[in-house]
Amino acid sequence: EVRQLAAGQLLTSAPVAAGRTAPVGTGSLTFTFGAASWADTAMTGFAADPDRAPVTIAIGSDNNSLAGIAQAINAANIGVTATIVAGEGGASLSLKGPTGAAMAFTVDVAETPGDEGLAALAFNPGAAGMTLGRKAVDSIVAVDGIVAQRATNSIDDLIPGVQLNLIKAAAGTTVSLTAKRPTDAIGQAVNDFASAYNELKSLLKTDTDPKTGMLNGDPA
Repeated sequence: EVRQLAAGQLLTSAPVAAGRTAPVGTGSLTFTFGAASWADTAMTGFAADPDRAPVTIAIGSDNNSLAGIAQAINAANIGVTATIVAGEGGASLSLKGPTGAAMAFTVDVAETPGDEGLAALAFNPGAAGMTLGRKAVDSIVAVDGIVAQRATNSIDDLIPGVQLNLIKAAAGTTVSLTAKRPTDAIGQAVNDFASAYNELKSLLKTDTDPKTGMLNGDPA
């Protein structure tokens, strides 16, 4: 039974009417990963992962647009994917994090005095400049009645030799899995190998014939 699919946190900024290349302020963005608590769409608490250091990304005059900020976040390779979405009200910044409840993230902002505006991209228990579109959650499955949670939708440690790729959640609906040895596919693979081997052997015999072969007289 697939009760829940794993998902990554999704944040979206308010649209910038001037477009993706318009300046929005300078300063820095600090991303911290960990586990969050929620009340509807508001982050009410956050416990940082002690094994993963926060990452700070500087935003200067050369990358202070939504396009520049998205490029800087992606270049940092921290696991958050930034894209620009063009809507009716203008361009918005979309941030998608890795799947798993332990991969929620906060965005803390430090603004440059006199060039404010980055606060619109803040997201933490004390500030919600961006809108939460999706929470970071684990997948939840029940195998033979045993409930398990995992950070991804590809699970290979529940049943020996079996990988489960979760596609759709349907709480209350059970799916039966059966195992069958692929004898037909194995037999076809053996036959294909034998045919290719015999074809190669015939080709080599013909081409290496000392009188009529294509390699006749070739010392190499």
